[in-house]
Amino acid sequence: MLRAWIVWSSFALMLGCSSTTDEASDVTADALGDTTSDATQDGSPDARPDARPDGNTSTLALDATLDAEAARETQANGDATPLEVIIPTALGGDRPAKLYVPAAYDPSRPWPLIMLLHGYGVSGLVQTAYLGLIQRVETLGFVLLAPDGSVNSEGLRYWNAFPSCCDFEGSDVDDVAYLRGLISEARETLTIDPERVLLLGHSNGGFMAYRMACDAAEAITAVATIAGSMTIDAPCTPSRPISVLAVPGT
Repeated sequence: MLRAWIVWSSFALMLGCSSTTDEASDVTADALGDTTSDATQDGSPDARPDARPDGNTSTLALDATLDAEAARETQANGDATPLEVIIPTALGGDRPAKLYVPAAYDPSRPWPLIMLLHGYGVSGLVQTAYLGLIQRVETLGFVLLAPDGSVNSEGLRYWNAFPSCCDFEGSDVDDVAYLRGLISEARETLTIDPERVLLLGHSNGGFMAYRMACDAAEAITAVATIAGSMTIDAPCTPSRPISVLAVPGT
């Protein structure tokens, strides 16, 4: 009965969603490919073919390459402000999780991280669209990770949270290790505030958020669940207190 309700509610989410663009941030043009930017610092013209006094245009790309390398070296020595911040669109390697970073992201200060755990049968993308989280990345200012659960034989995505939900085919996939690894990778890639790491889960994702609170409390600060629960007799001995916001209902 529980499984049927979870499947129905998850697919109801899919029917109610609208398509959402998932571009998280704009990145400045790569210096190696930009041959129209200012090439010198002594007031000379832009690096157009007719700007070279010797008429030789074959070295323009090489000049841009050398300039970019010099800028990176200066940046590494701490002598200048970074020219650009390259931000990946996904983390997780062979099991990628979509990464959304606000356009105003500044690596010099720590940012909160929200990891969204989708409901049974849907995906991270569907769940972000349903809750409108992509827009809130910009308006509220946080980093968002939206991973996908494993796919069972029926083509439905799930999290292996507790025996009651929702690894019904007994795959024993270690989702705790996977999600813990994603959080670590996010902290290595971006400037994440370790005291503001929130797991937001719906339905099966709510079950998984509780499982993480029990088994990986050192990696997170709080969990918020929507229509999620946990096995009443599940062992739960978190290594530190975790804040919980529980929202029961539809």
